Amino acid sequence: MALRAADDPKMPSHLRFAGLQRRTLRAYRLAVDRFLTYVRIHSLPLRRQADVDYAVSEFINAMYQEGDSLAQAGHLLSGLKRFCPGMRLTLPTASQYFRNWQRVHRPVRAIPISWDLLQAMSGMCFTLGYHRVALLLYVGFFCFLRTSEMMSLQCMHLIPDRRSSRLTVIIPFAKTSAGNPQVLVFSDPRVHSLALTVLHARETQDFLWPSSPTQFRQFWIRLIEACGFSSKDYSPYGIRRGGATWYFLATSSMDGTSQRGRWSCSKTARMYIDEGTLALARFLWSNDQKRRVRKWALKGAKLCDRLRQNKSLGSEHGSF
Repeated sequence: MALRAADDPKMPSHLRFAGLQRRTLRAYRLAVDRFLTYVRIHSLPLRRQADVDYAVSEFINAMYQEGDSLAQAGHLLSGLKRFCPGMRLTLPTASQYFRNWQRVHRPVRAIPISWDLLQAMSGMCFTLGYHRVALLLYVGFFCFLRTSEMMSLQCMHLIPDRRSSRLTVIIPFAKTSAGNPQVLVFSDPRVHSLALTVLHARETQDFLWPSSPTQFRQFWIRLIEACGFSSKDYSPYGIRRGGATWYFLATSSMDGTSQRGRWSCSKTARMYIDEGTLALARFLWSNDQKRRVRKWALKGAKLCDRLRQNKSLGSEHGSF
């Protein structure tokens, strides 16, 4: 019997939505709903194409004036053009406002996580018994992973080479791969030993982070604050930026950095490195922060060295 589109959860119910992920479709709908609410509150007419263009442009300008997200304006325009294809060429003013916003927009970049701070946070995870979380932080740093990519990692996605210190990482859901998995390989003796220990103690289906993204952010804040920093100083995305900056400074290879970061445009990689290096230089730590980071980084390094010597640490002590 032939499989109908409605029977396959991976296929859209209508060609109008083909190629859209559920979260993208939801973002479009929310943006359009916000616009329609704005229209009702201000009693704006939508009888003619010129009326729609005026209403959308005024709404985008209001979002800009109120400090709203540029992405929300983009979702609105994309949603209107996707749901009503006839509007692609009938929103000249709104499109111009959006381009003007793009020109003056200066996004707030996450401060890169330095190698020392990454080791300190991993050292805390070791001390608390969260060995797979320590492994997650290391893998995210070495592979320049986005937060959502880190959350998707399961034990089966890590393949350590038994004859060397190479670790193969399969990224099941990557932002830039159209839903296809991506594979990265790096070599580090300490992380390799940690991976062997964690994989020996866990099932292949287990996630490296077994709880929700919200709980990860809460755990992240506790780690950051334990090092003497504010929760606003560093975000999880800083792992990707920090890993890319650290790798380039260590290798001087822009091609290697672009490949590992999976950037199709070298200009984007160069922006990451230039801005990341400048951010590292500008963000100065207090003496107390330096002391805490040094303390936990040394603990993490010692525990990793012990793993390399013993090859096995036994079962994990912590639980979520």
